[in-house]
Amino acid sequence: MPFSSSRLKVHLKLAIGRLRLLKAKRTAGNDHLRREVGQLLAAGKEENARIRVERVIREDLTVEAFEIIELFCELLLARLGLLDQMKQCDPTLVEAIHSLLYATPRVDVQELAVVRDQFAMKFSKEFVLKGVENTDNTVNPRLLLKLSWDVPAPFLVDAYLQEIARSCRVDWKPAHEDSDCGSDETTTSTLATAVNPPPAVSKEIGPASPTAKPAAAGGSPPAPATSKPPSNSSFDELTRRFEALKNRK
Repeated sequence: MPFSSSRLKVHLKLAIGRLRLLKAKRTAGNDHLRREVGQLLAAGKEENARIRVERVIREDLTVEAFEIIELFCELLLARLGLLDQMKQCDPTLVEAIHSLLYATPRVDVQELAVVRDQFAMKFSKEFVLKGVENTDNTVNPRLLLKLSWDVPAPFLVDAYLQEIARSCRVDWKPAHEDSDCGSDETTTSTLATAVNPPPAVSKEIGPASPTAKPAAAGGSPPAPATSKPPSNSSFDELTRRFEALKNRK
C-alpha cells in the first residue's frame, strides 16, 4: 500500500481526538486519587499515602505526555503539504515525527499505529525504527521524561503530598522538611528543574525553517543553541500546576 497523505491526515486528527478523551478521563481519575491521598493523610496513614501518590505523579506525567503528542500531531497537520512533497524527511520535522513514533508503542492510542505505518511507507522502515528506539536522540527530551517509568524522587513525593494536604485542608508536613525541603520557594524551584527540564515543546506552529535543527534528546537536556526556548518557563508551568492543585477541594 503506497503512502497516502489523506489517510495520514485523517488518522492524525483521530489521534488528537483520542488524546483529548484520554486526557479528560485520566485527569478526572487523578482528581479522585488525590482525594484518596488526602483521606489517607488525614487518617495518619502516611506510608499508604506515599505509595498512592506515586500513581498520582505517574498520571500527571502521562497527561503531560499526551499534551506533547497532541501538539506534534497538530504540527504535522499544519505541515502536511510540505510533508507530502518530501522524498526524505526534512530536518525540521524529524523531532515531531520521531517523537510520535517513539510514543506509539508506549501509549494507548491506536490511531498512532496507522500514522507509524504511513511514515514507514513514506520514508522507510529504518527511519521508523530509529524513532521508535530513539537511536539518534531525536525524540523530544520532555516526552522522554514524561514516558519514563523511573521511581519518583522522595522530594517530589513530599512536594505532592504537601500540596494535596493543603488542598484537602489536612495538617501535614514532611518530617524532614526543616532539614531537607527548606522553603516552599526552594522546593518548587527544585521541582521545576527535575520534572520539567528544557526544552518545552513550543505551542506556536509556524512555517518550516530550512535552517532549523531538531532538538537533541537523550540522557541530558540539549544545549540551548540547538533548541528553541519554551514559550513559558518550566518554573511557571509547575507553579500553575501547583496553584491548580491548591484550589482543588
